[in-house]
Amino acid sequence: MAIIKVTSVSTGEILNVEASNVAEVKSQILSLKGIPTYHQTILSNGKALEDEALLEDGSKVQMSMGLHGGCGMGCDICGCGGGCRCEIL
Repeated sequence: MAIIKVTSVSTGEILNVEASNVAEVKSQILSLKGIPTYHQTILSNGKALEDEALLEDGSKVQMSMGLHGGCGMGCDICGCGGGCRCEIL
């Protein structure tokens, strides 16, 4: 497994995750922050990466979220109203 540095586009928060591909990065973010994988877009050099894309140790990527009116989990952070379990980066 490689250590991948993930920067949130919206807040600038940086997470270090262990992963070998984009799908594993998304899974780690789900575990750490509760953000559903289907709301995460992982970017490199401004281009979205496919879940199967392999990442090397030390890779730096960005995470953007496509919430389109809220995450559907019910939090006030993303705007869909109380009780959400996600923590928007």
